[in-house]
Amino acid sequence: MPASDEKMRRLLQDAESYLEYALLVRAVHYRMADLRSWLGQVIGGLAVFAAAVVSTGILTHLSINASSALIVAGGVVAFIAAVLAGLQTFYKFGEGAEKHRVAGADYGEVARKLDLFLAQYRGSDDSVIDSALADLATLADKLSDYDRKGPGFPGRLFDRMRQEQDDLRRAAAKHGGRGHLAPPRSLRLFTRRRDSEAAS
Repeated sequence: MPASDEKMRRLLQDAESYLEYALLVRAVHYRMADLRSWLGQVIGGLAVFAAAVVSTGILTHLSINASSALIVAGGVVAFIAAVLAGLQTFYKFGEGAEKHRVAGADYGEVARKLDLFLAQYRGSDDSVIDSALADLATLADKLSDYDRKGPGFPGRLFDRMRQEQDDLRRAAAKHGGRGHLAPPRSLRLFTRRRDSEAAS
């Protein structure tokens, strides 16, 4: 194989690595968006419920001489309501979820461009290596920029999702499919259930 062809092959391998990374980080951001959105709904709902319990208790016992146990219980529930409302305000779950959604969309856009890059340059000769290198450098810079500016996420979530993607890639390669694109969650659950039924 000529050295120039080897250069192009390595460049395409780099593009595939960037594509896998972009898809993985995209999936992590969408999972973080779902998690933060869910946490915001749960904590917000609990805060509203606790506040309603306290206010209802106060209104119904205004004219009744309440026992000290009831007053203490009302104070505890009021404290819990205040803590939950503070958590909701401090962590800004909705705002964080939206930032992760935007970051996921950004990485998805780069992934689509990398897919097009691979489609455009796969099978090309050395005459286009300079333009291919410039295009790939632009996309790599975008990834670096998103890494710097985007919201963070736990490293263990990244590792766990990378393991899931590796498992999916192996399963797809085993069945002749594309290994770097994860099927929808519903299809993965169906496949898992079908495999467990077949094993039993």
